[in-house]
Formats: sequence, structure tokens, C-alpha cells
Amino acid sequence: MAGKAGRSGRRKGDQTAASGVALPAIDNLEPPDWLDTYGREMWAEILDELANVTGLLSNIDRHAIAQYCEAYQEFRLASEAIGGEYVVKSMSTGSCYQNPLVGVKNKALERMRIWSDKLGMNPAARLSMKLAPQPASDDEMDAFAKIYRMRAG
Repeated sequence: MAGKAGRSGRRKGDQTAASGVALPAIDNLEPPDWLDTYGREMWAEILDELANVTGLLSNIDRHAIAQYCEAYQEFRLASEAIGGEYVVKSMSTGSCYQNPLVGVKNKALERMRIWSDKLGMNPAARLSMKLAPQPASDDEMDAFAKIYRMRAG
């Protein structure tokens, strides 16, 4: 989604954070071709959020994000396929078994949980991450200066 509005977190690898540490490049975060509509929608949603956290994403994270999106895509497809079907099915002999799609759905959910932990996509995972502080925007600095002047003057 190169050039798409809302990608303000994109930067070149030669830039540095306010602390002087080189930031990793995140200029090649296009979704893999094999993701379907659900996977691509999730890809865009994740990047809209994570690309704005300074120093969190880089080009190499493309594969981790793709694995999360693939799991999400499988979860959605399995959920739709189950639809109104029963979770437990009966054989002609009278014995019961779990609809195989429930297993697919549960495995996809487990993969989503694992990758969401690794990518900081839940509150507990974010608490354990050591993220660089976000630099203040010009608007925030102007507001701070205005408050300072009011109190000083």
C-alpha cells in the first residue's frame, strides 16, 4: 500500500530517533500476494496502528505480520464455513465427533494469540515491551509553550 494516506510511520533506514539511535527501515511493508481479502484488510488495520509506534516495525517484520494475517484469514473462513452448522456432528453409527472446521478455527485463534503477543497487539504484551518514547509533535510543543508562558507571566 505504498503511498497510501495514513502511513505517516514510514521512514527510511538512515533516519535516527531523537535519541540518536538509527531507526530500522519500514518502506517495504506491502502485503504478500497470497493473502486474500480478509488477510489484506487485517494487514492494513495492523499497519495503521503499529507503523505509528517509533522503532517498532521494520521490513523484516513483514513475515510475522503476514503469519498473523494468514491466521486471521483462516479464522474468518472457518467461522463462515461453520456458519449455522452444528459444532458436534453425528455419524450414521450414532457416535458423535467435532466438526473439523472447529479445530481449524481454534488453531487459527491460537496462532493469532501467539502472534499478537509477539507484535504487541494486546495490553499485556505492550506492557512488557520497551518502546522508545514518541517525539512530541509541533502542536504539542506549541501547547506546552503556551501553558508555560501563561504560568510564568
